Amino acid sequence: MRPGDATHRWTVRSNPELAEPFEPSPEMPELLVCVRRDTGRYAGYFELDHDRGEIGGNLAPDHRGQGLGAELFLAAALFAHAHAGLPTVRAGTATANTACRRALERAGFTPTSGPPRHTLPDGRELESVWYRHEGSASTCTAAGPGMP
Repeated sequence: MRPGDATHRWTVRSNPELAEPFEPSPEMPELLVCVRRDTGRYAGYFELDHDRGEIGGNLAPDHRGQGLGAELFLAAALFAHAHAGLPTVRAGTATANTACRRALERAGFTPTSGPPRHTLPDGRELESVWYRHEGSASTCTAAGPGMP
């Protein structure tokens, strides 16, 4: 993400909270921004709701269709397992969103039960499907062995 580029404009429009620094409250989901190593550009984000054990994510439009969705969801699941200590992580998506469903499946998520409908922030309701990812729950610490 660079000021003035197309990805930055999309990010600010769809996520105005990313335009200004803010201090998250403990009740907010954890938000992690994903950057492509090869270009240094913003590629998307995922968020983790620790209390519900759920992740969500989004790719910037110019990074879709490249297989990065699976990487995004796998990174979110591994983060939730290893850093948050969650043995099971869930993700929901619109039934019609086949790209997201394929990305979740490629990331090792399997179908599970969940709410059949989801209400978007703008009030629209969508039919939804749910997936889960199983892993080991081991929380990491800021300082590992041999670290100060």
